[in-house]
Amino acid sequence: MGVGGPSHNMVFKIPLRSMQISSPSQVWLRFRNFLNTWYVMRHARKRGKQMKRLDTYCGLYCGSCEIFLVNQRDLVEETAKKWKTNSEDLYCNGCKKDTNSVFCKDCQIKLCSESKELDYCFQCEDFPCADLIKFKNDENPHHSIVLHNLNNIKKIGTKKWLKEQEKRWSCPECGEKYSWYDEKCSNCNRYVKSCIDDEKEIKLKYLWSE
Repeated sequence: MGVGGPSHNMVFKIPLRSMQISSPSQVWLRFRNFLNTWYVMRHARKRGKQMKRLDTYCGLYCGSCEIFLVNQRDLVEETAKKWKTNSEDLYCNGCKKDTNSVFCKDCQIKLCSESKELDYCFQCEDFPCADLIKFKNDENPHHSIVLHNLNNIKKIGTKKWLKEQEKRWSCPECGEKYSWYDEKCSNCNRYVKSCIDDEKEIKLKYLWSE
């Protein structure tokens, strides 16, 4: 790697030897995702911040997760007391990092993707698998967007998708970050679009497409 590239001690998983590739387009897709990941990591290190990973294997955006925002706002201890749980269970740096909350560390989709050395579910030959479909259609409205997000990441790349998601989950009035189920901004009290609104839009599009 030339000047300005990743340092020798930075680890990236590019399973070119072990993965089954059926077309040159898949090779290019994986290489583009690697470049996007490297870009995000390099610029986060330049800013002197601990690297967080806001993209996930399944297509969720960690930046709009309530647990992740609690960590960003240094409210873990306070939240643990409110929820009557162990604070250690709430520490999280994002799905693709080593520190995960108790709600995510044993996620089967995460473990499956890691075992196959994939960055995203759409890189798997079984995509979309039964587990992902079940996850999308469960009782949690914020899961309904995962296939849409994965297809969007595949189309525009990680870097652009992360920028779009950051804007999507920021208050249009004051820029405050908010979580999936928030309906009002905690800073300026303005109405914000929640994941429940997203789910309604997805169902409406499905009805119109029938």
